[in-house]
Amino acid sequence: MSSMEEDMIYRRLLLEGDTGGDDKRMTQLLRSILKLSDLSDNGGDGSDSPSEAAYKIITTLNQAETAVRRCTSICDMNANEVQFYEQELSKIEKSIEESKASVESFKEALENAKVVRKHKQAFDSLAQTILKEPARDLSVKRLEAIKGEMEQLHKTEGLLIDEQRDIDRHFKLFTFALAQLKSHLKVKEGKEAETGSADAKQSNDDDEIMEVTPSK
Repeated sequence: MSSMEEDMIYRRLLLEGDTGGDDKRMTQLLRSILKLSDLSDNGGDGSDSPSEAAYKIITTLNQAETAVRRCTSICDMNANEVQFYEQELSKIEKSIEESKASVESFKEALENAKVVRKHKQAFDSLAQTILKEPARDLSVKRLEAIKGEMEQLHKTEGLLIDEQRDIDRHFKLFTFALAQLKSHLKVKEGKEAETGSADAKQSNDDDEIMEVTPSK
């Protein structure tokens, strides 16, 4: 079976389904032509005249022509619809590609927006930190004041170190003098103790002499 026959069968089934209307009309047309031929040869049998048979043939041909025109119109309509749907499909595919490109562009814009937002948040945080700090002029003045205080503290520290040195020197002298005084007192106490012992011994000797001497 050729492709043309398959196309015809497909169109027939598409238009008529399983009714077989074209086959019936072709069979009826063939019978009408044969009947017209018989009537022409025999002069008619009284049931149908040649004009009636010819009218039936013309009517069948008109119906066949109408069916062919309808079939052609339907085929053209189907072809136009196929072309239309192909164009719509092409448009839809193109729209899908454009949508994909738009989605990618939106994704890239979203990523850029996220980066910009992150940087903005960091900038805002830095700005808040900077605003909490005093102005540069005030900072310079405070720094100069702190430097002055530090210099004064260094001077005071030097004076205190000198005073501490004097105190240490005086304390050493006082300690030395105290040690000398203690040594002198010990020597004096030793001498006094020796003097006391000598006086006590002399007193004891005088007492003994007084006891030995007889009374008058």
